[in-house]
Amino acid sequence: MNVVLAGARVRTLDPARPLASHIAVADGRIAYVGDDADEARAAAPQAEVIDLGGRTVTPGLADSHTHIAGWARARERLSLGGLSALEPVLARVAEAHARLPAGEMLHGEDVAPFGLFAPSPSRALLDRAAPGRRVVLRGRDRHAAWLSSAALMHAGITRATADPPGGRIGRDALGEPDGLLYENALALLDSGSELVPGALERALHDAAALGITCVHDFGDARGFAAYRMLAERGSLPLRVAYGVMPARGEEETLEATADARAWVFAHKAFVDGTLGSRTAWMLEPYEGGADRGLPTLDPETLDRLGERARAHGVTLALHAIGDAAVRAALDAFARWPAGARARLRPRIEHAQLVHPEDFGRFKELGVVASMQPAHSATDRALAERLWGGRDARGGYAWRALEEAGGVLAFGSDVPIEPIDPRVGLWAATTGGAGRALDFERALHGFTTGAAYAVRREHELGRIARGFLADFTVWGDDPWETPPERLRAVPIEQTWVFGQRVV
Repeated sequence: MNVVLAGARVRTLDPARPLASHIAVADGRIAYVGDDADEARAAAPQAEVIDLGGRTVTPGLADSHTHIAGWARARERLSLGGLSALEPVLARVAEAHARLPAGEMLHGEDVAPFGLFAPSPSRALLDRAAPGRRVVLRGRDRHAAWLSSAALMHAGITRATADPPGGRIGRDALGEPDGLLYENALALLDSGSELVPGALERALHDAAALGITCVHDFGDARGFAAYRMLAERGSLPLRVAYGVMPARGEEETLEATADARAWVFAHKAFVDGTLGSRTAWMLEPYEGGADRGLPTLDPETLDRLGERARAHGVTLALHAIGDAAVRAALDAFARWPAGARARLRPRIEHAQLVHPEDFGRFKELGVVASMQPAHSATDRALAERLWGGRDARGGYAWRALEEAGGVLAFGSDVPIEPIDPRVGLWAATTGGAGRALDFERALHGFTTGAAYAVRREHELGRIARGFLADFTVWGDDPWETPPERLRAVPIEQTWVFGQRVV
């Protein structure tokens, strides 16, 4: 279908023509961008002409870090978000226990960081709330879990079970498992990754309704097979660049693919844990203690993972939150051949705390900073308490990294944060003195930077002739909206491959 979008305020992000009023689309690609209505119609013969009435059009928004399958599952499960004390969490578990049929597992999501609870969570507390039931509550950061005795038994976790490399089983004073699992110990659980029928498709449509035309999604090989199935059925409403994320302690690979709808671009691995679990790996101890967090991969393993990724034609995306983990990831990428770095564009996911001495290394090594601005709002109080003065320059330092020449790719980390890109844009533009970006620089993280990060900058991220026809249509002009109001700017239409999907 050919179409001409007319009467629009087109913000192209193309330096050669930053503003236009008409876009012509032919066979899913942009055939014309400019202000001449006749030229637009000539570029797309027999096109339907749609007057957008002055609405703002930008390149389609990309979310550069998602876990859509996890989000889809979480929407079908017991949500414990917003609860910050044990009593209401246990009351919600008891209510769900009373409703569920006997023998069915109770999954809970988005539990506040376990370190905030007093007393500490334990299996005994869950046993009292849901007697005899398998209960698995996952922490909001997905790096820790809280299990009942029945769930521990089902997973085969006993006093004799050793901590896996890069993981820890919580234990009581007698050495018995206390119900808490951290980092790679999560591999001891069943993955529970089967989706409720239709849940993935519903989640994708809800993402598209927020103006998202592409996600960089991380999951296992079965997740990519689900996307390919949707694409073959014509039910995939947006593009999916996929990064294979094996189950903890396992190795799983997929070859690079080159489809326009769903393709494999990366393997993912974890260099450390998270701030909320105090497992983010730090150069200096956390405030008020001697603990520096938990490294989960050694240099030899990082080198082997890099070799394997390069052999499969994909990049390596390394989860690194603490400044020691970020430095270790940069050191690992420095050992790659320069040509492979330039071709594959390795990434550091999150980079929540970066030592200022490492800002310039992102550009020097060609490493993409895949960051989630919304973390700066939700984790700020915890970061200030655990990191102290270290985050004055290095915490959530997207502006410093950009000014040092690094490429930013912005995302949400859904289901950790809301998938709504307006939340990320708001956080990036209101992030405090020395940190905030103006709107257009923030938008590049969701468009041109995201396209570069998956090696598609020649056809995604801008509105220019020959590019894929992916657009987000805004009800108001976000350039003229105060940053504190960005979350309320309406998203009215989403176009992918020249077709309106929302």
